Amino acid sequence: MKATKRKRKNEIRSLHLPDGSWTTNQTKIADTILVHFQSLFCTDDSIPADQTLIADCNGITEEENMEIGREPKEEEIKHIVMWFGPLKASGPDGYPAIKILGCSRQGHL
Repeated sequence: MKATKRKRKNEIRSLHLPDGSWTTNQTKIADTILVHFQSLFCTDDSIPADQTLIADCNGITEEENMEIGREPKEEEIKHIVMWFGPLKASGPDGYPAIKILGCSRQGHL
């Protein structure tokens, strides 16, 4: 059966906690997940600011600026489209990559 056809509900039945133990308690699982994801968006004051990576302050060259601003070539677009998984999430236009790949193979791209 294909993954796209399967309609099984995903669930977390047990979770390995930070203290090394396992739990099957759904409330404890939910609380642990909540704390984990909340901590992802907190600053870590234990890392001194002078040790963090700092972007190149020299900026970009005029040549780099022109490269960034240019319109992509047709070959570059085709390469990226072919790189996509055909059934991955839709793009901002709502079309999955398989639709774009079909147009490409028919000569419309």
